[in-house]
Amino acid sequence: MVEVQGSQVTGHSYLKTLNDVHLSEYLPLPEPPAMANNSNNPQNLPHWTQRWRIPAVVATLVLVCLFAVSPNYRWETDRQQGPFAGDFLQEWLGGYMITSGDPTRLYDAEYAEQLQHDAGVVGFTWDDRQYLPIVYPPFYYVTLSFLAYLPVRWATWLWVVAMIGCLVATVALLDRYANRKSCVPGATVCTRVITCWPWALPLALLFMPVLQSLGSCQKGTLCLLILTATFLLLHRQRTFVAGMVFGLLLFKPQMTLVIGLAMLFKRQWWFAAGSVATGIVCCAMSLVVGTDACADFIRFTTGAAEYHHTAGYDLFKSHCVYGFFTLLSGQSDAGWIQSATVLTIGAIATMLGVILRGRIETRNDRFAWQFSALVVATVLCSPHLFTYDLTILLLPIALVTLQLQQADHHAGQLRHALGWHLVLIFCLPGISVSVAAASGLQMTVPLILSLLTVLTAKLAPQARGSADSIALQANGGRQV
Repeated sequence: MVEVQGSQVTGHSYLKTLNDVHLSEYLPLPEPPAMANNSNNPQNLPHWTQRWRIPAVVATLVLVCLFAVSPNYRWETDRQQGPFAGDFLQEWLGGYMITSGDPTRLYDAEYAEQLQHDAGVVGFTWDDRQYLPIVYPPFYYVTLSFLAYLPVRWATWLWVVAMIGCLVATVALLDRYANRKSCVPGATVCTRVITCWPWALPLALLFMPVLQSLGSCQKGTLCLLILTATFLLLHRQRTFVAGMVFGLLLFKPQMTLVIGLAMLFKRQWWFAAGSVATGIVCCAMSLVVGTDACADFIRFTTGAAEYHHTAGYDLFKSHCVYGFFTLLSGQSDAGWIQSATVLTIGAIATMLGVILRGRIETRNDRFAWQFSALVVATVLCSPHLFTYDLTILLLPIALVTLQLQQADHHAGQLRHALGWHLVLIFCLPGISVSVAAASGLQMTVPLILSLLTVLTAKLAPQARGSADSIALQANGGRQV
C-alpha cells in the first residue's frame, strides 16, 4: 500500500497514474480523423514503387522510340552525312589521342580531322566536309580516355546509358527534395504534387533540349545533374562539398561564371574553397597531356567570344545574349553587338543584385528562387550555348513549380506570369530554331530574360525585408 497525502491507493492504481501523467506527453497523440484521411498527409503517400512504375514504363517507351528513329544511332560503315553517335565522336577521339595517339597535338585541328575521318580508327567513313573540333579542357578527355579502349560503337551506348542515368538521378533527387519539404512541420508542398512527381521523368524526355542532348550524345543531362546536386547540397548546408561538385562543371567553364561569381560576391568562402579544390585536381589531370596542349587550350579559350565564326557554327541554335544580338545583326561584325551584349548583361547583373540582396539562407525556401534565377542568368550570360544546353533549365522549372504549389499563394498576377513563363520555356525550344532560321530572331532569349525579370519582381519585396532585418541587427535592434 502507498500513502499519498493521507489517502490510500493500490500499487496498481499508482502505476496507472504514473503512466497517465508522465508517459502520455512522450507518446504521439492520436491523429484526428480529418487529418488521417487528408490527401495532404505525407503518411498517405503510396509506396515509391507504385508512384514510379507507370512513369518509368512510359519513359522507357519514349527512349526506345527516340533511339529507333534517330539517324545518329544507325550503325553504317559508309555514312553519307554526320558521324555515328553525333558529337560523342570528339569525346572518344580525345581519349584515343591520349591513349593511342599523340596527346601533345590534342588541339591540333588538322591532326584531329585526320583521325576523325580515318576508318581504321573510328570504324566508319562519313562526310569529309564536316569536322568536330576538340574544344573541352584536357582533364575532360583524360577522364574519358578509358572509353577509347572500346570501339566507338560500344563506347557510344555506354555513354548514352550514363547520360540517361544522369536524368533519372536528377528527377529522383528532386523527388526526394519534394518529399522532405512535405514531411517537415508546417509543410506547404501538396502531396498530390509529390504523388505525380515521377511523371516528370517522361515529361522531361519531351523537352526538346533533352531530346537533342540524348539524340546527339551531348552532356546536357550531366550538367543538369551537377547543378541539381549543387543546389541540394547547399540546401543541406554542406557548402564545401557543394563547391566541389560545382567544380565538376569546369569542363564547360562558361557555365560556372554566374554562380561562381555570385557565391564569391555573397562571401560563400567554403563554397569557393570546394570549387578551387576541384579545380586544382582538374589542373593536375590536365598536365597528363603536357604543358603544350594545356597552352593550346588556353589560347583557344581566349578566343571563345569569336567561336561563332567557326566554320559550321549554327547560330540559329544559339540561345545566349551574345548569340541573340549576333543573329539579329545578320551575323555581321557590327560594333553595336558588343555594346548591346554588355548593357544586357549589366541589366542581368543588376537584377541578380536585387535577387541576392541580404543574407544567403540556403535552408530557406527563398534560396530555391534565388538559385533558379542564377541558373536562368547562366543561360543568358554564357558566350556559347546551344539548344541542348537548355537542358539545365529543367532545374529552375522544377524548383519554381514546387514553390508555386505552396499554400501561402503569391500575388495572383505574379503567380500566373510565372506559370505561363514556365509553360512557354518548356514548349518554345521545339520551334525556336526554325523561327530563328526564318526570321533572324531567337525567341527564347527575350522569354528567358522576361522570366528573370518576373523572378526579380517576386523576390524584390523579400530582398528589401531581408536587408532591413540585417540593418536592424547591425544597429543593435534599434530602428534606423
